[in-house]
Amino acid sequence: MRRRTLAVVAASAFAAIPAATPARAASTAVSMVDNAFKPRTATVTVGDTVTWRNDGSSAHEVTADAFKSGNVDPGKTFSWTATKAGTYSYVCRYHESLDMKGTLVVRAAGSSAAPAAPPTGHPNTGGDDVALGLLILGGAAALGLSLRYGWRTR
Repeated sequence: MRRRTLAVVAASAFAAIPAATPARAASTAVSMVDNAFKPRTATVTVGDTVTWRNDGSSAHEVTADAFKSGNVDPGKTFSWTATKAGTYSYVCRYHESLDMKGTLVVRAAGSSAAPAAPPTGHPNTGGDDVALGLLILGGAAALGLSLRYGWRTR
C-alpha cells in the first residue's frame, strides 16, 4: 500500500509540471504615413514578422537588399519574416528624396539584447517555479505523513 501512496503522490506532483512550450514568433507593425516610416527603427528577432501598413493617402513601397514590397496602395500591407540577424536599411523609392527611410534591426534568436519580459506567476515569489516547488514539497510532506502514520486505503 505504501508503494501505491508513493505512486499517487509522485504522479500528482509530476502532473502539475507544465509542458514546455516553444517560443512563438512575434509580429511588429510599421506604419507608412506622411512620407515617413513610423517607427523609423524597429528591432525584431529572427523568425519574427514585420508588417508595413500604408496608413497614408498615396502609394508607398519598401525596398531593402533583403526584401522588396512592390507598390503598396493606401490601406494595404506588406509583410516580411526575418530569417537572418543583421541591420537592414530600407527606403520608399517613391519618397526617398523626402527622407522616407527606415532601419530594421534583426537579433539572433535567443539574444538577450531586448529587455527581459516581466516574470509571470504569483507576484513577489519569483514566478511559477516557486508554486511548483511548493506543490512538490507538499506532496513530499503528505508522503512522509502517510509513511509515518501508516495511513492506508482499504
